[in-house]
Amino acid sequence: MMKYVLPAIAGLMLSAGAASAFDSVSTDSGYITAVDVSRQLVTLNDGDSYIVPTGVANFKVGEQALVTYDDAKGGTPVATSFSASPYPTNDPNVDDTPDGPAS
Repeated sequence: MMKYVLPAIAGLMLSAGAASAFDSVSTDSGYITAVDVSRQLVTLNDGDSYIVPTGVANFKVGEQALVTYDDAKGGTPVATSFSASPYPTNDPNVDDTPDGPAS
């Protein structure tokens, strides 16, 4: 009986750990206001900065960006996915104006 119970418990613990690993993934979007190639850092118009491990030199100020990041760790979030486009995404959740909404 024990030889069936231990693997079942281990499997439950493993799946619970995997589920919690994905709970802290978040997204952000906006316009790029700064690119620091030496620090691999991109800052969006909301003031949030993200470390972009690869391709940071390809991004330009003014491009619209969509970032997915893991916010479980402290400090500057590291992007797990970062895409930028010079064109609006037509996403209703994204403010397509570079300076924010009109007052």
